Amino acid sequence: MSKEEVPFGLIFMEKLFGILLMAIGGVAFYSTYTNIGSAGSLPGLFLAGGAFMMIVGLLLFIAKAEK
Repeated sequence: MSKEEVPFGLIFMEKLFGILLMAIGGVAFYSTYTNIGSAGSLPGLFLAGGAFMMIVGLLLFIAKAEK
């Protein structure tokens, strides 16, 4: 069986979404880390959320789309 080719738009949007998710996660992590006192009672939750978004974005960016 031959593999079908994945549409270019799908690959492009997956990579773009990964980059955006990494950027948003990085901004969330950085802004929480620099203003840790004003993050409320659970700054670790916001730091973990930002790190999680960066990891998921990286995985989306390096993943290969298969059909």
